[in-house]
Amino acid sequence: MNKRKGFLLYIIVAILLALSILAFALNSFKSGAVVQLAKNVDQNRLIQIAKSANTEILAILRTQANNSKSQNIFKTFRKIFPKTGETSSSLNQTLTLLSKYTPTKTKEIVDKSGYNITIESSATLTNYQKSIYQSTSAYNAYIDIYTKAYRNENPGNAIEVYERHDVRLVDLRHNLDKYALFVKNYSPDMNNTQRRVIIQGIEPTDGRITRVYLGSDNYPDNAEGVDKNWNKNLLLFDICFDEIKDMPGFKSIFKANNLVSFPDNSATKYLFYFNKIKFSQLGLPKNLFYHVSAVKKVYEDFVNNAANGCANDTNLPHQVGAALKQKCQSAMPNANNNAAAYRICNDYVQHFKRGVYDGKEVDDYSDCENFNTILQTCMDKWEYHYGYLDAKGVWDVDNNEFPHSPKPNNWVNALAYKGLVDKNVDNDHMGPYIYWNYLNQNGKSFNPERYRIGKMFRLYGENNTTPVLVEGAVKLRFFKIGYFNDFEEQLHLYAKQHSIHPEPVPILFRRADLSETFQNTKCNMDFASSNYFQDNMLMSQAIEIPINALLVGSNGNGPQYIDGNGQTKVLTQQEALSDEFLFPVQKSSDKKTDGRYFGRRVDFDNCSYNYPSPKEFLEDRVREINGKKTLCLDGIIYIEKGDMNLSDINYFYGKGLVYLATGNITFGNFSRIRDITEGDSARFYLRQGDFILASNNSDIKIEASLAALFSKVGDPDPRNQGSLVLNNTKNLHIVGNLLVDYFYTQDSSGRGLAKGGTIFIEHDPLIMEPNLKTSDGKEFDPFHVSIGKIKTAFAIKTGDVDVN
Repeated sequence: MNKRKGFLLYIIVAILLALSILAFALNSFKSGAVVQLAKNVDQNRLIQIAKSANTEILAILRTQANNSKSQNIFKTFRKIFPKTGETSSSLNQTLTLLSKYTPTKTKEIVDKSGYNITIESSATLTNYQKSIYQSTSAYNAYIDIYTKAYRNENPGNAIEVYERHDVRLVDLRHNLDKYALFVKNYSPDMNNTQRRVIIQGIEPTDGRITRVYLGSDNYPDNAEGVDKNWNKNLLLFDICFDEIKDMPGFKSIFKANNLVSFPDNSATKYLFYFNKIKFSQLGLPKNLFYHVSAVKKVYEDFVNNAANGCANDTNLPHQVGAALKQKCQSAMPNANNNAAAYRICNDYVQHFKRGVYDGKEVDDYSDCENFNTILQTCMDKWEYHYGYLDAKGVWDVDNNEFPHSPKPNNWVNALAYKGLVDKNVDNDHMGPYIYWNYLNQNGKSFNPERYRIGKMFRLYGENNTTPVLVEGAVKLRFFKIGYFNDFEEQLHLYAKQHSIHPEPVPILFRRADLSETFQNTKCNMDFASSNYFQDNMLMSQAIEIPINALLVGSNGNGPQYIDGNGQTKVLTQQEALSDEFLFPVQKSSDKKTDGRYFGRRVDFDNCSYNYPSPKEFLEDRVREINGKKTLCLDGIIYIEKGDMNLSDINYFYGKGLVYLATGNITFGNFSRIRDITEGDSARFYLRQGDFILASNNSDIKIEASLAALFSKVGDPDPRNQGSLVLNNTKNLHIVGNLLVDYFYTQDSSGRGLAKGGTIFIEHDPLIMEPNLKTSDGKEFDPFHVSIGKIKTAFAIKTGDVDVN
């Protein structure tokens, strides 16, 4: 019995001991699980805090990367770009953006929650790729962001969260930004008075000067034999006194900037310059003047009067040529052969002949003694009068719908001043200047550019005082009217006094390549008012000078400009009158590249965003800001194909370039939503498409750089030319610049500018030179940084993280 009780007690004690062990084990397991659970909860909390900190750091970097007020972060991003004088930066350089930085917003939330936690963040920037194009300074990079978070009482249980984001860094500047207007192809309406183009350049500072390039690709074939590469007299701009009289070079060219008149017409002041020279100083041979009609008329009157005297009949009809010879022969038997009248008639009968002049059979009096006496008297008494004036002074250009063949002003119809406008049978009643340039030669027009007459683009701003450097084969054109004055003189012949009064002799225009006459014969003297041009022919004519001559003042120097090598130079008179600026600005080389090859290359690897069509682009990039539909720009944005309508999106935010490979863009009003001092700027580039204005007969303002430059060179089809379709817009104001292949203000299809309308291109300093300092010392930034939102790498490290 006792043995059984002992065994039972043993069993009970064993069970109790086992239960005690089990209870102890269960208690220990529960305590460990609770500790581990608490540790996991703490780590998750630290992870969320670290991730929040990384998000805050990313927001800081995105906010401050393009904000100059941030200083440190802003400047660090820009260290990626090459320094002045360097061509490019080295790759794989790592720059510190932030180090042991405490994200304030995240820390503030943590502190309010009562957690005693330390948060430290850092960020580095590493560039790994640069643009394949030398013309673009752009880099691909990435940002690494690290945040460590730990309880101060347990730093060994720390968390580190790491993430990486792609970065695109681009210098938005380009060689074409220097141009307010860049046009590759010839346009026939650059002298349009019904539709004006005004260029408002930037006031030149430190060599930064607005440029305008006007190309002549697709110039019309003509009989003048235009050199397709670079004929120096292709584009002709008709100057307008009222608009350029205050330019520095005007007074240098014409020795004054006030209008004067011909001395015998003092009520009409149209001349920039007037001068007179005695005929005897011209050094021209007498035989060139045998067929001057004014002299022949005096002689014919002289002989007719002599024949009337021989016949003793003053009512005999006036005759010329062979009929006058017959008249003399009939009258002479009635007179004494020693009488003056008889001798005058006899000289005519003996020496009159028919000859050929200028390809036509004419009466020739060159062997007549008395004719030579009269001609010599004229040559002794004549004064050559001439003056320079603009097209507006000669023709009624303001009331002419198209820039060609306008009607002459009334005052130039006076006999002396008809040198450009005399509408006689010989020139098909067109006026000699129009006729000889319009006349077909070998089945071709001589050169249509020469009879397109009007007023040039207003290149020098609203007040015509801001210098703009013009490139391309462009000449300024003004006109000369020349004539021999009238006079009265007593002629002593055969012991008798004879009064002669030759009418003034208008010296008609004649192309220099035609058969030589006294009009187009080169004289031994230069009539020019200055050394800016040559004028060595008597005829009334057009005179051409390089367009940049207007920029050079009386000291022989003009404004500063920066050449293609980045050197600051002063525009001299010699450069202004040379071929220095036939080509767009570029580095010195043995062979210059002409404007037809110019465009902007985009490395697609540098694009911040890529979209298959404008639809996806607009859905992603249009936001409502302050109740306004706004296009948000961020670096280089590539769109593959499709037409894009921005007519109902009137504002933009940010800085960037939208590159549409194939398609048109339609604009209404479009401007910055923020103040210009924020540095926002918009660029639109079409590789194959047009800019189209949506409004019809209204005013539109666009603050952007508009570039439509087709990549295929020399294609004459306008449908393949990048252009600005104006759609009868009344007034267009572009604050930026315009770069196109094809630029007509007047289009027969109604797609041009409305009659009386204006295109005002105001060169934006944020486009022309983004780091140009303003008058108040503000310096705009030429660079843009785009930071991707998507994490391209992510990692979490737990445990004993180095908190130092």
